[in-house]
This record gives sequence, structure tokens and C-alpha cells, in this order.
Amino acid sequence: MRTASLLLLLLPTQALAQPAPALQLQPLSGEILISVSDVASRLRPAVAADRAGRFVVAWREIEGQDGGIAGRRLSTTGQPASPGFVIAPRETGLHTSDPRIVARSDGGFLVAWGDAAFLRPGCARARSFSPSLGDTAEPAGDVFALGDCTMENGRAPEVALAGLPDGRFTAAWESGQAMAPMPPTSAGGFTVLVRQFSSTGVPLAEALGAAEPKEGGPGAGEQTAPAVTVHADGGTFVLWLDRLRAALLGRRFDAGGQPLGPAFRVDTGGFPVQAAVAASLSGRSVVAWSAFSGQEMQIVAQLFDAGGRKHGGPVAVSASALRSDSVRGPRDPDIALDAAGNFIVVWAADQADGAGTDVLGRLFDSDGIPQGPPFQINLTRPGSQGHPAVAFGRDDHFLVVWESQKNANARGSIVGRLYLALRAVVPSLRRNE
Repeated sequence: MRTASLLLLLLPTQALAQPAPALQLQPLSGEILISVSDVASRLRPAVAADRAGRFVVAWREIEGQDGGIAGRRLSTTGQPASPGFVIAPRETGLHTSDPRIVARSDGGFLVAWGDAAFLRPGCARARSFSPSLGDTAEPAGDVFALGDCTMENGRAPEVALAGLPDGRFTAAWESGQAMAPMPPTSAGGFTVLVRQFSSTGVPLAEALGAAEPKEGGPGAGEQTAPAVTVHADGGTFVLWLDRLRAALLGRRFDAGGQPLGPAFRVDTGGFPVQAAVAASLSGRSVVAWSAFSGQEMQIVAQLFDAGGRKHGGPVAVSASALRSDSVRGPRDPDIALDAAGNFIVVWAADQADGAGTDVLGRLFDSDGIPQGPPFQINLTRPGSQGHPAVAFGRDDHFLVVWESQKNANARGSIVGRLYLALRAVVPSLRRNE
């Protein structure tokens, strides 16, 4: 029997007279231990789901100064369905950026990340895994570079990844090399490159700068923290932060990888810090980002229609929080859409009692109307619970994963929790019929 919605239990009394949400939330599990180790810390997870509703999770592994990427398949109920597997083995002195993952309709998947080591340039890399009848993960080939790494600087680039069910994918990543006719970047500066690939990892076009070519001046070479989503027609929507302009910018590309117009500003002011984007099959997309204005920090979302135009105004996702030396405010947002365009935003926020951080979420319908207040996802407290990621599976199930550290001396582990977004049955308000 279905239990009462957690969101409804959290609603204040005065809200009971308001129209009931069209969507209600039901937790389907407690915390699921996905990966733990007595040797390496496991951090910064990413999650995706294939057409059958099975999930796959990837994360960073760090042992001392040695880094790598690993993962694990999960069942449709979010339970571990296989032993963990290595995506990129830990290497001495290797630093990796956070992994990104996309699943294919045939059950295969692809993981991308950035890495760098002493006397070795940073490089954006990926690895494809074959479809499997069971729950194992077999590499479809070796690790490959997404672009030319010979001219890169020494920092592990952040990578963004989005894919179509047939396996074609688009990657965006930070690059320290100049792209003609762009001027050379300043020392340590980055531009964002975008490139489309076939299902086998063969580039379909040359890497392009996401931003328009600049003639130099403020903002040149300062694009970082990319995010990307792919629409059903193969077109892409790329986002990045322009650090010198303190702006979150976006640009749309067609199925051939060519720009559909100039870059445009997504945020509405303040100082954006991190962003995530997701799209529905209809072509609509939603961007969520963290930003602060003065000492206030919050999570904000913006809907876009299929033509790339803003649909309504910005949506307040989290409550504002005052930043201080001990409080960082809500941060690290991620977002997922279901087939109908309803979406869930997850993020991390400091606990009010200062005992650590929590993972929070909020559900919205396809018009951006909140379906209740924010809700806490993690059950473990105190400690640090952060860097969440979320993906919709089948039948309106979604899985939230995050890194969990019970105390400052504990190694990080990866945990998750499964939810169901129910279509509510709203009773008639008419009486005496």
C-alpha cells in the first residue's frame, strides 16, 4: 500500500487550504550503501539510468595522492547488482575531476572525466562500456581522449557529458589551449570546448569553442565549469561560467555541432557558482544553479522552451542562506527531468546546528511549480553528506546518490536513496452533488 507523501507531511498547516500538489513524493528505500572502502575515499558520484530503468554510478577514488575512477551497476530498485568495477585505475600522483556518465538504450554506458599528473598535461577522457545481458560492466575499448591534449596546461579539466539513446553523445570540457581565432588564454585560464561523437566514440566534428571568438579583453579565456544536455533532435544546449563577467552563459548548437546563435546570459544577476542542466524529449530544458548576492546564497532554476527561449522567470528552488566563515549556503545542484517534463533538483546545504551538511531536494511540475517544500534526503547525521547527483529511471522512479562522510576522519563512501514521484489524485472540491 502506498504511504503518505513525505512532501505532504512537511507542509505547514496554513498550506492545507491551498490546492494540493499534482505530484507527491514517496521514498522507496532507506539509505543504500553503494560503495565503501577501508583504503580509498570515494567521492563526487554521477548517476544515469538506461531504458530498462537500471542505474549505473561512477565516482572518484582517492588513496593518498593517487586518483582514479570506478563505478557500479544498480538494479531498477537502486540495489547494487554487481561488484564494483574500474573505469580508470588509480595512478601515482594522478588527479581526476568529477566523472560524468550517460547510459544508452542498449544497456551500455559511457563515462567521461578529466585528469592531470606531474609533468603531464591535463586531458579530458572517456571510456565506453558494452551492453550486458546481466549486471556486469565490460569495457568496449580503452580510455580515449576527447580532444588534443598535447597543448593543454597542467590542471585536470572539468567535463560535461550528455547522450542520446542510440549512443551518440556530446562532451564539453575546459581547455587551456587557444582555439583559432581566439587569443591565447591567460596563465591558468580556460575556454570551454564542445564536440559531438558517434556511439563508438568517433568524433563527428572538430571541437569548437562554446563561446564566440573574442578579440581579447575582459572575459577572454575565462570560461569554466561546463554543463551540457542533448535534445531528441540531436541539438545541444551548453552552459559555462564566465568568471570575469560573473555570469552563467549558454549557447545552443544544432545536430551538426554548429552554433544556432550567439551566447546568452542564463542567470539574472548575483555571482553564479555551479550549474546543471537537463532536457525532456519534447525539447524543453531546465537549468539549475547556485549563486550568491552579497552574503545570501541560494539555488535558482530557469525553464526554457523547445526554441531555447526562457519560459517564465527564475524559480527559487532553495531558501536563501547567509554565507559566513562557517556556512557556505546551498550548493552543488543537480537536476533530472522525467518524460513529462517534471523535474527534481537536489543540492547540499549546511545543517542548521553546524554538525555537517545535508542533501536536500525539491520536486517541480513541468511548469516549474514547486510540488511542496524542500525535503531532506539523507538519513545519516551528523557528518558531511554532499555532492549529490540524480537520475530518473522508469515508471517515475528516481535515484539520488551522494558522498557520505560520517566524521572528519572517515573515508568517503557512496550512498543513495530511491524515490517515486506519484501523480496525485486530487478530489473534487464540489459539494452536495
